[in-house]
Amino acid sequence: MKLTEHFSFEELTKTDIAELQNKNRKMAESLKGKIIRLAEWAETLRAVIKVPMIITSGYRCGKLNERVGGSATSQHTKAEAIDFIPSGLWVREAFVRLKDSNAQFGQLILERRGGGFIIHAGMGTKRQLLYSPRAGVYEAWKE
Repeated sequence: MKLTEHFSFEELTKTDIAELQNKNRKMAESLKGKIIRLAEWAETLRAVIKVPMIITSGYRCGKLNERVGGSATSQHTKAEAIDFIPSGLWVREAFVRLKDSNAQFGQLILERRGGGFIIHAGMGTKRQLLYSPRAGVYEAWKE
């Protein structure tokens, strides 16, 4: 189900962990209003970077969040965060565009995943910029 011009409910609730996919979507149904706000907010980020975004993680139910090693206080469990890879743009360049913009966010993290990077963006207003060179390690962003 399409929520905004570029984002769908399925995209913002998907997981690669097949046995938790249905549970995650069922739990997300009760947060549909928040999922819609997440999609609308993601549109504002997409407008800044000017390229499509491949969502690697959006809403996560508690069980899924635990399974992927997410923080117990993760904004993903509140439908307030996305992880994504920009399509057709270096991840670092997308991070810098967002950092240098007037876009509203609480956290923006350039995060190493496997052999590459993703961007974690959380809703809010504090504009915290972080770099994660490896899982579980977060440092303040330095140019």
